[in-house]
Amino acid sequence: MKINFHIADDNITEKDKTLIEQKLQKLKRFVKAEPLTFDLYITDEADKSNDRGIDKSVRLAAQFNSEQFFVENIDQESMRAFAFCYKKMEIALERYHEKAVDWKTAE
Repeated sequence: MKINFHIADDNITEKDKTLIEQKLQKLKRFVKAEPLTFDLYITDEADKSNDRGIDKSVRLAAQFNSEQFFVENIDQESMRAFAFCYKKMEIALERYHEKAVDWKTAE
């Protein structure tokens, strides 16, 4: 499993990166295919012309075999946006896993 971080204009600490890696490792249980790749994009979407915009954009993509999954969220806190993306990705991969198991048992 490979995790690619693409972080622009945001302060993500090593502790945050470690937490993110641990969370994404848990998603491996839904995908038996190798290689599994996660791409995490964290960007600051704030309007640079004024100080009111403090939005953080988090995009999480998973690729394996010929399958691709993608979720994104914008929030004031990047880790809160990641938590939302993680939950949505977990649901999507769990549904994929259930369908894959159903197809195998139907054969």
